[in-house]
Amino acid sequence: MLKVTGLCAGYGSVPVLAGVNIDVGPGAAMAVLGANGMGKTTLMRALMGFLTVTAGQFVLDGRDITAAPPQERARAGLGYVPQGRGIFGRMTVRDQLRYAMIAKGRPAGTLSGILDRFPVLTPLLDRAGDALSGGERQMVALACCLCTGPRTLLLDEPTEGLQPSFVDQILELLLTLKRHDTLTILLAEQNLDFAAALCDQVSVMRKGSIAATVPAAAIREDSTNLDLLLAGDP
Repeated sequence: MLKVTGLCAGYGSVPVLAGVNIDVGPGAAMAVLGANGMGKTTLMRALMGFLTVTAGQFVLDGRDITAAPPQERARAGLGYVPQGRGIFGRMTVRDQLRYAMIAKGRPAGTLSGILDRFPVLTPLLDRAGDALSGGERQMVALACCLCTGPRTLLLDEPTEGLQPSFVDQILELLLTLKRHDTLTILLAEQNLDFAAALCDQVSVMRKGSIAATVPAAAIREDSTNLDLLLAGDP
């Protein structure tokens, strides 16, 4: 469960988030949509603890972690896959997965569990990050995050620049995690079809705050509903 109330944050003296309110229940997913520069990535960074919150509250699974550092948030069950697929370029896929497990304090002796969910990574285990395609890198980033055993997942533009086949694989994986692992997901995304297929709710961010939230089913039924929201109409 993720609940954000009146969250404000920014960069130095430049405010970006202006009272963000979000509520995502266990096993649910919410997409945050909006034009570039509206504050989606800033929201993700603030929730993960990389930016100082100047006002508001962030509660995760009933615990107030507003002032907690990133490592404490990760230990509390918050996972984060940033925009740009942040993986190690010179480290093999195998070692990156092991490193993620060790960082969480989990034994790294076997990768069978994570590879069952990411079979596409099995033939890539001995490749360095720099030798992977964009889709393969995103799979590694997701797998490393899941190695830490998060209960809530923050995803910043996970399908950006990916081929449709990888988008489909990521969607299938995340739907499985939602249904069977009760994973809570907050997603910043530009791929409207992906967001509508994965999420239960869709929110539109404008100028650092959530302007509107609607059921994703309404978007799936009639995409013009989202067009009106993005255009700023009620």
